[in-house]
Amino acid sequence: MSLDLKNASTAQRNDFDARLKERGWVKLSGVDTMWCGRFGQIANNEDGIKEVRNHIARAVKDAAAVGKVEQVKYVAQTSNEAAIGRIVWKTGGEYAHRHYDPCTAEVE
Repeated sequence: MSLDLKNASTAQRNDFDARLKERGWVKLSGVDTMWCGRFGQIANNEDGIKEVRNHIARAVKDAAAVGKVEQVKYVAQTSNEAAIGRIVWKTGGEYAHRHYDPCTAEVE
């Protein structure tokens, strides 16, 4: 997963990163804001891929809440499937997300 934190301070980024690490994610070295998650017990089929995508969304929302981050935009690839794009933001005291196609859309 690759992500961008909009208008996040260093403290917010540190809190966000710490929460992802607590949830088992590994920050990859040599690139900016790239994370790896392993899901060995999940089937490599449509249901399993959906479960992983939902797990990613929950992890990003949780880390955004802990870090008090305004908005997170991320792309992720699961198995050999096409990459997905999501934007997570706070609305009404909760974090919501929406989908976008990272291969075709320019998103702000």
